[in-house]
Amino acid sequence: MNKRLFAAMCLWGLVGGAFAQNEVDKEINLNQVVITGSGMHQRLKDATSPVEVINAKDLKQANVTDFQEAMTRFVPSLTFSNTSMGAYLTMNGLGNRYVLVMVNGKRLNGDISGNVDLTRIDMSNIKRIEVVQGASSSLYGSDAIAGVINIITNKPMDGVQVTSHTKVETYGQISQQFNVRANDGKLETQTSYNYVHSDGWQQSNREIYKGKEYGTNRHMQNPYHMNQFNQHFGYTFDRHLSIWAEGSFFNRKTERPGVKGLDEIAGLPAKEVYTYNLDYTGTSADMGARYKVDSHLYFTATTGVDRFESQYDYISPSGDYKVGDIRRSKLQYRYYGKLKGY
Repeated sequence: MNKRLFAAMCLWGLVGGAFAQNEVDKEINLNQVVITGSGMHQRLKDATSPVEVINAKDLKQANVTDFQEAMTRFVPSLTFSNTSMGAYLTMNGLGNRYVLVMVNGKRLNGDISGNVDLTRIDMSNIKRIEVVQGASSSLYGSDAIAGVINIITNKPMDGVQVTSHTKVETYGQISQQFNVRANDGKLETQTSYNYVHSDGWQQSNREIYKGKEYGTNRHMQNPYHMNQFNQHFGYTFDRHLSIWAEGSFFNRKTERPGVKGLDEIAGLPAKEVYTYNLDYTGTSADMGARYKVDSHLYFTATTGVDRFESQYDYISPSGDYKVGDIRRSKLQYRYYGKLKGY
């Protein structure tokens, strides 16, 4: 009798162990938490506004290093048109100026002819992208008539992480991304650098002007190169209080075809020739603090400044400007402060 009981207990232990092993190996997908639709953390299934979420795994599998490419692949309802000034975004039939683009809940600064400079978005450290299509003006203001795009970045995990990603494509397109993250439980730091270069390309070196065919050196995508640097520091005092400070630098130079080469392309109308290249520079700095009263109540405070400047670098004489002269075309400052409680 005892032997039978012992055998039954052994059999039950093996079966129970198998079930336990299955439970351990079982993968559980938790419902994603989003903040863009309502301004506070909530589960995606409970969001009051429909939110499309693109996570880091999707971006990595697609091997995208450009914001426009990512949005084109994962949000087909968004459309882009390239101009000499940059990419022009359209959402729900409304242009870029009616689409609010944010990074970690902060508005992206950098107005280029009414369009936000989307090349300022660093794709090397994205945790997820939340897209809300439809009017969100009551929460975010008149900039969000068409919708909202919020880019959420990664925070440093425990230990030290170093990542590098290089992508080489046709037309001399090169992108290099480099990240260093560290966290010892109290102090956290993150440094990222992003470099992009393109030789540009033409759809055709011939075009029709007033019923006649001419050669042209105009590009569909002008040559350009970009450098971007981001730095983040954070410190956690205890389970209640944490602080952080961030800074960034961005520069993009776009080269446009000028007078040089006109002898090689006979008959090119003068109006097709550019007289200057474009130079964009952006710098930002902000700091903030988070105080957690308990598991249900916490406050955050953020303040900062964002500076964006565009310049004309003359490659041909124009009016009072000579070759090599630089003229500032736009200078923007945005100061912001926010106090929030959940």
